[in-house]
Amino acid sequence: MDNEYTILGAGLAGLSCSYHIGHDLCHIFEAKNHAGGHAYTHEENKFYWDEGPHVSFTKHPYIKKLLTKSVSSGASKFQTTILNYFNGSLVPHPVQSNLRYVPEPLRTECLNSFMHQSAQKSVANPKDYADWLKEAFGTVFSVNFPWAYTKKYWTQAPSELDVDWIGNRVFKPSSDAVLNGYHGNQVIGAHYVDEVSYPNQGGFYSYASLLREGSDISFEHIVSKIDLKNKLLHFSNGKTHNYKKLISTIPLPQLIYLADAPSEVRDASKKLSCTSVLLINIEASSQLNVNFHWMYVYDENKMSTRLHCINKLSPNNTPADKIGIQVEVYESTFKPFNMSYEEITAKVCEEVLQMKLLDGINKATYKYIPYANVIFNKDRRANQEIVLDWLSKFGLLREADDLEPNEDWHSVASRKFSTGDLILAGRFGQWKYYWSDDCILRGLQISGKLSQSSVFKSEV
Repeated sequence: MDNEYTILGAGLAGLSCSYHIGHDLCHIFEAKNHAGGHAYTHEENKFYWDEGPHVSFTKHPYIKKLLTKSVSSGASKFQTTILNYFNGSLVPHPVQSNLRYVPEPLRTECLNSFMHQSAQKSVANPKDYADWLKEAFGTVFSVNFPWAYTKKYWTQAPSELDVDWIGNRVFKPSSDAVLNGYHGNQVIGAHYVDEVSYPNQGGFYSYASLLREGSDISFEHIVSKIDLKNKLLHFSNGKTHNYKKLISTIPLPQLIYLADAPSEVRDASKKLSCTSVLLINIEASSQLNVNFHWMYVYDENKMSTRLHCINKLSPNNTPADKIGIQVEVYESTFKPFNMSYEEITAKVCEEVLQMKLLDGINKATYKYIPYANVIFNKDRRANQEIVLDWLSKFGLLREADDLEPNEDWHSVASRKFSTGDLILAGRFGQWKYYWSDDCILRGLQISGKLSQSSVFKSEV
């Protein structure tokens, strides 16, 4: 193999890099026996389970058209029904603009707290996510809803998280929006996920078909060592590979470990934190008692954090007359599991029945995903700076926004991208808050084609 680019990882970012650069110029090494990364769909007894809730809600015309061309069986667009479970009550999402459904007296306490806070002088630079939430929603709502959920989903308290990742991911309502929601007038378009699309057949992985077609991938190649100085990869099967340019999509701390970095760099990489998720896949024959695509669970005494109904995304995700619900439960070094996977699965099944989502369960299995979400805590930037600065000695060209969690692709497209001999790509490769379309656009950026206007039009 004498390709110009060697790519570690055949997830969406790796596939996109190869597709946009040109498959004939790239070779991908993948540790698993399949491509797709977190976008892969596992088929079990005609149930199609994605690795967590995957839908496309991209706003980029280029990505929309690329995904459309990928699915031979077509894709469906639909409005989402998103709910929140709180102490036995079901509240439309987002809760902050739907207080009418919160039980009294908490409902009015949330409103009064919000109005009191909105009358205060705004803090220009909140010191952490806890301060941001208090200013956005008032103390009462914050403590009962986002503070509680943050500890379940991010596994750290809001006071430990930075605010640089938020963007439009948390809806900050106006006083009118809160008042309207309090009186039962739901605010339309208050969530970043409104209309979504999903493949009719084969699960979310079908969206990777076009990127994957024609790619050159060596599967079951687990990297055991990376010699950045001599540009040499070692694999656990005894093989080696010399590269010219290396695109790494593997988790940044893993890259540092495999590259045998100095102790201070290894220590910094170990402080780059992320969550892991246990996915509990529930099969049922009974009808779904509550209509939802996905649901957030705020109760801290419940392990269930977020649930989604796979047959609501596509009826072909399950056999006829069957229901599939996937439940997420998170852990990290800050909040490790204190129960076995089997015990967690049993408890989650009990919770689903307690919440009266189903009348019965036929079967439940689980899958553990070691990398789920980057945790953007307050020491993340400093540690990531140390890691990236060391990698720059081996051909990594630092980027103006390489410490930023999110991308403004219009702004990025206006800048010329230069490739060094080491390039990072993807959510964990770059340690970013990337969604699927971000991973694909990163490949386009690396190819040097992002600056072309087609990205924001419709050509593929």
